[in-house]
Parts: sequence; C-alpha cells; structure tokens
Amino acid sequence: MRGGKKLLFGALATIFLVGGWEITARVAGVAECRGVEPDPGNWEEMLGSRRTLWEMRPNYTIPSPVGRATEINAVGLRDSLLPSGHGGRPKRDNERRIITTGDSSVYGWGVPTGETYQEKLERMLSMRWPNLRFEVINLGVPGYSTEQSLRQLEDVGWIYEPDLVVVSNIFSDSNFDSFHDHEALALVNPDLGGISSVLRASRSYCGLYMIRANSQARAGQQPNRVLMPGTPRDARWVTEPDRFGVDARVPIGRFKDNLGLMLEGAREHGAEMMLAPLAQEWDAGRWSMVEVEQPPVGSALPWTPYREAVAEFASANGVTHVPFYEAFTESNMPADRLFSDAIHPTPHGADIMARELFSAIVRSPSLLELPVP
Repeated sequence: MRGGKKLLFGALATIFLVGGWEITARVAGVAECRGVEPDPGNWEEMLGSRRTLWEMRPNYTIPSPVGRATEINAVGLRDSLLPSGHGGRPKRDNERRIITTGDSSVYGWGVPTGETYQEKLERMLSMRWPNLRFEVINLGVPGYSTEQSLRQLEDVGWIYEPDLVVVSNIFSDSNFDSFHDHEALALVNPDLGGISSVLRASRSYCGLYMIRANSQARAGQQPNRVLMPGTPRDARWVTEPDRFGVDARVPIGRFKDNLGLMLEGAREHGAEMMLAPLAQEWDAGRWSMVEVEQPPVGSALPWTPYREAVAEFASANGVTHVPFYEAFTESNMPADRLFSDAIHPTPHGADIMARELFSAIVRSPSLLELPVP
C-alpha cells in the first residue's frame, strides 16, 4: 500500500512539474515547433527556400567584371525565357526546348552572358536546323544537388515543356559539406505526424527541439550561412575512398534513386533524358588543392563512384551518356584555359560542353525529333 502511495505521489509530482514547465514555456512566449528557416546569410544573390534550401533571387542583376551583367529572371533562373503561366510564352509547334540541370558549372559561374554553354548550344542548333526554333534553358543553380534539382524540375522545369533534359548534377552530390541534403530538408520541413505530433503540442518540448534543430542547421557552416554549402569537414575528404559516396551530401544510393526519379519525370512529361557529368581541373592535369597532396593519376576521387553510377545508369536505361570529363581530357588544352578555378569552366570550357552536346544530338536527332539534314 505504501509503495502504491509513493508511486501515486511520484506520478502526481511529475505531472505538476511537467505542467509547470509547460505553463512557464507558454507564459514566456515559447513558439510552436516549426522548421528551421533557411538563411543564405551574406550571399546576396540567394534567398532561403523551404523547397530547395536556397534559390537564386528572382529579378536580380549580378554585375559582371567582363561583358554584360547576369540577369536572373522572375523564377530565379539565369535565362531570359519564362515558363508559360509565369509570364512566358507558350511553346510553339516548330520549337524544341532543352532544359539543363546542375550546379554552378552548369549555371556558368564566371562566364559572361552570351558565352554560357547553353547559349552556345542554342546558336549551334539554330544554324544546323534554321527552320526550327531552339531554346536551351539554364536551370543551373550554384550548389544544387540532385535533391534540389528534382524539386526544381517539379516546381518549374517541367512547365517549360522540354523535349530533352540534360542532367549534369554530380559535384554537389559527391561533396563532403557539413550536411546531408535529406537531413537539411528534414530540418526545414519536419515530419509532424505520428508520436512527433503529440510531442510538438508541448511548448516546453518545442523550446528544446528548436535549440537542437538550429544547432544542427548551423553546425560546421560558414558564418551567416545556414543550410548553405560550407567548408568541407577536413582535407581528408579527397583521400579516404571508404568515405566516397557515404559521407557525401547525397549518398550514392540516394543519388541513383534521384536519377531514376528524374528519368521517370522526363518520360511522364514526354521528354528524353541525357546524362552529361561535369569535368574538373584534374581531368585536364591540374591539381590546385594545396592542402592535399596531388593524387596519383587514375586514382579514385570523391566523384569517381558517381561518374561510374551515371555511366551504369545510362547503359541500363538506354539513356544517352555524354561524359564532359572525357572531352576535357581529350582536348589537350591546358587547364588554365579550360577552368577559372578547380571546377568552373571558362568560356573555352563552355565551348567544349556545347560541342559535345551538339554532336550527341546530331548523332541522335530523334532526341529532339529533328529532321536528318
């Protein structure tokens, strides 16, 4: 009996204590549980986004030290064309549209307006098939992985009614930043179902939850950049093959799944798919990462398993594969002409990318339902 009373008194004391905490939390104005707000911090060209973590600032002009300024359109893309329903014109009967996905190398970081590979490819196609109209639409956003490009395709990409989608996501997926994309997206858009919904009804729980969530979101990131690509965890990220595809922003298994979802989306919208994985300076024989010893030629690097996965996926699914990195190697041009830094192609690099895609389309005109010249 005494034991029963002790348990009862203990339970009542716990209830009063928890209740007291809850009342105190509500009186103190502790907010309800919510997702972490993505904050691009000092990156003026970007906005935080619950859908994709970050996005280009719409209707924004980025000054350029060379050539014309870069204009970002109303849906946050480096392209003059808008999709129908967003102020753009409908696709015409004699028009072929290509959309290109990827990160800053696809966006054209440091490449002047008029010199991106999309603009060059558009001109090449128009000269080869002058009776048709071509639009090569740049969906590239600095730092975008397949996780983000998938959402971008759903939100705006498919509205363009593309005939072909060229997927070049690889470096942001394979990079060892301070977060995994799916974990970051979960912090921004937390699951409110199940037992979590019961806990989240408590303001005292929410106070503790938000402290932990914000701490996770900021861990290891650059100052004032919440949920943005940060400095890699340490220099070993390029020297430990056991970590390749595991500790990366998008683990290799999820990367393959995302490629499958992109292909599924393309087919659902009547488009063909092309995989064109990007090149990096080491493909041209230059290694500029001074904090890491230059690797032996032919050794695996973080993006190696991703390139292999892309090639295997293309072969298994009958998808055209255009490895940019092979073309950069075979060009025999010095790296300082092809890259402005470790990963970003110069206008000369953009020439190679445009020519490779153009050649692939000429070899397979059915990709765009083109007449054989």
